[in-house]
Amino acid sequence: MENYLIKINTYMSFLTTRRDVISNNIANSSTANYKAQDVFFQEELDKITQLSQTKDKHITRGSNSQVQYITNENKVNDDGNSVDVTEQMIELMKATQLQSFIVNAVNIQSDINNAARGS
Repeated sequence: MENYLIKINTYMSFLTTRRDVISNNIANSSTANYKAQDVFFQEELDKITQLSQTKDKHITRGSNSQVQYITNENKVNDDGNSVDVTEQMIELMKATQLQSFIVNAVNIQSDINNAARGS
């Protein structure tokens, strides 16, 4: 169960970071030469799941303090800005819905655990 919660916490942190990046893109949608940024879960997962064994049966998790930002250079407007507000709003909605889904899943799992314990 603890491993499950670590993974959930990691993914929730990623979604929070992604929402912040998308919100920043939307806020800069009219800034000349601003390039839209994004982060991807696989990159975050790779950083977090790099495990190192320091002693027999002693495992520490890798650091996830640095987020790699991917800059969108493909679609550029006349002013050099690469933010597509419609696309960013859709991605923001997806990230928000995923966070809600995860919170509901954790709550359901907690209810199941409580019922199994007779609480």
